[in-house]
Parts: sequence; C-alpha cells; structure tokens
Amino acid sequence: MNRQQAQAADRWVRVGGIVFLVGLVAVLVAVLPFFFGVRNVPLALNLAAGLVPPAGVGIALWGLVRGARKARANRPQPVGTAARQQR
Repeated sequence: MNRQQAQAADRWVRVGGIVFLVGLVAVLVAVLPFFFGVRNVPLALNLAAGLVPPAGVGIALWGLVRGARKARANRPQPVGTAARQQR
C-alpha cells in the first residue's frame, strides 16, 4: 500500500474518532440536565446523542477495513497460489 492510500485510510479513522467524540459530548449534554431535574431535552439533542457516536464508530471501522483491504490487495501473492486460483 502506498503512502497516499494509507493516509486516506488514516483520515477516515481520524474523522470517525472526531465524530465519535462529538457524539460523546452530545451524550453528556443530553444526560447531565437529568441530574438537575430538567426533563424536557430537545429532540435534536436526543437524536444526536443516540446516532452520532455509532456513526463515528462506523466511520472509523470503515477506515480500518479500507486500509486493510488496500494493504491486502498490494501484498505479493505466495508462489503457487495463482495456479490454484485459476483452476
């Protein structure tokens, strides 16, 4: 895998981590008011708290899978496997 492909995969992982952290902040902002007696939190905040962290994890995992697939595609094949695959 060349350096540019590695950077693209790393970029997805970083973006996923940032999205996950933003989601965690949304979770804290959505949960902390309950400790002070506030019951009505805006729907958008609840949706962000519930959907953004898993989206961040998914983006980071996509970056890991993408990087692994690119690395595997560029890895040299062992001797003899090409003949077995053609059968």
